[in-house]
Amino acid sequence: MNAPTSDTELQLTPEQRLAIATTKATCPFVGCAIVGGLLPVRNAVDAPLASIADLTKLGNVANGDLGIVFTMFAQGNHTALRTMGDNSETMPMGLFSLDFPSSQGVHPGDSGILMGDPPRTPPFRFHPENLDRLTRRAIDQRLTRRMIGDFIAENAQRDGKTVTLGHNHAIRAAEDLFGVLEALVPAGVSAVASAKAEVDKAHRRATQRLTKLLGEDHLVASAGEFGLLFALIGRPANAGEDDGPVLNVAEVRAMFEDKQLPADWDRTPKSSRQWAGHTFAIAFHAYKHFFFT
Repeated sequence: MNAPTSDTELQLTPEQRLAIATTKATCPFVGCAIVGGLLPVRNAVDAPLASIADLTKLGNVANGDLGIVFTMFAQGNHTALRTMGDNSETMPMGLFSLDFPSSQGVHPGDSGILMGDPPRTPPFRFHPENLDRLTRRAIDQRLTRRMIGDFIAENAQRDGKTVTLGHNHAIRAAEDLFGVLEALVPAGVSAVASAKAEVDKAHRRATQRLTKLLGEDHLVASAGEFGLLFALIGRPANAGEDDGPVLNVAEVRAMFEDKQLPADWDRTPKSSRQWAGHTFAIAFHAYKHFFFT
């Protein structure tokens, strides 16, 4: 982005939205939000940006607080682009880049569903064979957190460049995740009382902690990404299922392949603490599979 950036909302055709969602915004939720017109795209089609506030608002549907997590991911991973040399290109305040493959959030051992297996080169596109590797684990069209953890471990083993700090790190990860959320939720309440400077400071500190944590261990990073899916579209377990909430395969496919959210996705609140719990459970299973099978 050599030209000056702009926060002006773009008026895009459906084809342009789909192109951005499939080649740049390689996140199942963000891609769906762009295609569905829920997340305004700003700046330019070839260098798309979005507002962190707009993304946060989406996460807080039905009076939930998952927007806190979206804010942390956007600020920690997508406010700078990797460039040649030692410098990175920083986004204007309040905006984040929708060019996810070029962001600092890309890490070894991810699913490869929306960017392909490494080494990755543009153009980026949907890779159905990697989605098939995930969905064929399902039982009765339902994916558990254990199945997702096993999938993450498989991706890490296939990649060969994944960095993990070890099984015991999962406990510290859980403590850090919940500590971050406990710091941020009261901060959000304080913001209403207008203690903005202190709130912003606390928010930055917590964001840095979480970003460092996710950057240190790629298994945890992948668990955090799938934890978002569970927080957004997780369904209650059937009677007798003991592995917690599940993902419906048809809904997962619709998000990754067709860029469509479930019709009722925004009718219930999404919780940041639920996300942390899902992330820990998935990471635990990923560690178990990676080190002990």
